[in-house]
Amino acid sequence: MHSVCVRMVYQLSYMREPLMLELFTSQATTVNRATIMLEESGLPYKTCLVVPGRKKPALLQKANPQGRQPTLVDHNGPDDKPVFVTQSIAIVIYIAEKSGILIPSDPRRRTLCIQRVLSHATDLYPSFQAPYFMRWMKPHPNEDAARWWEQRMVGYFQELDTIFSESAFLAGDSYTIADVVAYPGVERALRDFPEVRMFKNIRRWKLAVGRRPTVRRGMAHTTSGAHS
Repeated sequence: MHSVCVRMVYQLSYMREPLMLELFTSQATTVNRATIMLEESGLPYKTCLVVPGRKKPALLQKANPQGRQPTLVDHNGPDDKPVFVTQSIAIVIYIAEKSGILIPSDPRRRTLCIQRVLSHATDLYPSFQAPYFMRWMKPHPNEDAARWWEQRMVGYFQELDTIFSESAFLAGDSYTIADVVAYPGVERALRDFPEVRMFKNIRRWKLAVGRRPTVRRGMAHTTSGAHS
């Protein structure tokens, strides 16, 4: 009975607080960037899982005509009008600026943080994705191309390991949005590619970031629901 009452109190208190943020999700590492950042922010939000093969929600199609995920809708934008944000990194930066956390205010540190975010997005992450796509090609997977991309990926991970040999986190001694952006892909690469597991500094960083309750909750989002 006590647990039922607790749930009812939680539901009633949640209903009184308007949802500002709505995130359309799928089961992808890029989506986890957004869910981790939402958990870090502490802002109330809800997620809507978009199931392949089913009709996409009208709000998602309005916010992102291609219907891709993640897509964020801020129902309480800076001008009291909804703001639509697509692309996982843009979503992470938007939430960081809205909540005022995990993005350095010092110009030098902020520049390094953004540089590391974009380096991960444009250099490391595409080479991480490519081997999967090469092996998923039908009717003839391209194993030679997959191996070429894997070797390129390992080179980028070696650079990442060097960064972590010199600093605790990706943009210095403090946890920032650079770590939020990097974590989901690195976590998956450590599971799927044995070559990546040889980098001890990356493994150390992954364990440290993965212990954060906000990161664990953000990585666990695979269903629709409200969160606060």
